[in-house]
Amino acid sequence: FKVYGGIDYINNDGDPIDDHGHGSSVSGIIAGTPNNAVGMAGVSAGARILAVKVCDVSGACPHSAVANGIRFATAQGVKIINLSLGGSSNSTLLSGAVANALAAKITVVAASGNDGASSVSYPAALLGVIAVAASDSSDDVASFSNSGSQIALAAPGSGVLTISDATSSDFSYAGSTGTSFSAPYVSGVAALMLGLSPNLTPFQVKDILMSTADDITEEGFDNATGTGRLNAQRALQKTLITGPLGAPPVNETVPMPNPFIASVPDAVVTFRVPENFGDTVTAVKVYNARGLLVRTLSNTNVWDGKNDDGKSVMSGVYFYELQTPGGNSRSKLVLVR
Repeated sequence: FKVYGGIDYINNDGDPIDDHGHGSSVSGIIAGTPNNAVGMAGVSAGARILAVKVCDVSGACPHSAVANGIRFATAQGVKIINLSLGGSSNSTLLSGAVANALAAKITVVAASGNDGASSVSYPAALLGVIAVAASDSSDDVASFSNSGSQIALAAPGSGVLTISDATSSDFSYAGSTGTSFSAPYVSGVAALMLGLSPNLTPFQVKDILMSTADDITEEGFDNATGTGRLNAQRALQKTLITGPLGAPPVNETVPMPNPFIASVPDAVVTFRVPENFGDTVTAVKVYNARGLLVRTLSNTNVWDGKNDDGKSVMSGVYFYELQTPGGNSRSKLVLVR
């Protein structure tokens, strides 16, 4: 994954080296590099990570450091702040920094805590934050996951594969457990949502995530899982649908279906040719979120979700250009594995 910039508020320097692997594990879930035959891929592989160190090697995260980190990230203009940390107490420093981030239209996602307690950790418990509980491999609430009325939704947090050691040149991978690793699943999907609709407010992001989650315990809202377990496909679909569906403009390309569920056997996405461009397709070029060309289709408007080498591409937002003798049309689609 791509890490840029960064700061260390524990040692008060510009080197946010991860000396216990926790931050790297979280970042890998959000933005792990796909298609490199190593480890795993992140939920939003095109996302960039601003590294901000606010916890020491023992795992202690002073409110002063966390608040400084949030304010630093806010000043850098990030879109999402993932806080895979927490404690039982709040402070004006912490709540003020979070409020400032939300006012700047930054989506804040935080882990609910791992004590199995009936109270949500701070900063997850703060108003406006997306508090994430953990689900387990049986798609039930994890026994260690904290609960409370502030829980927005749950996400996988038991034995999830990610980077386990980024402190040396040899990366290793293992299953990680805790709400720290549930929160980045939500942050990754939020990044995909904002890629589709950059003007979504933090409250709109939270509403979409909660309204599209799958119930895995009792019907409706509950203190253990909020509105249910994260459903990336439904969240992205709702992000795309901003009003009643009508006929697209004649000069607009529309991919069908969108999102494209590429893991379904024999699934393809078809790019509708704009009416005023005629019915002849010269080529379709598909680019990933980094702007890299992944597939060139000649004389067809159907894509099977593979790159030019015949390998399946990863989940994410893709951009395409449809070329015809009558003109070119550009748009984007979401591909979900």
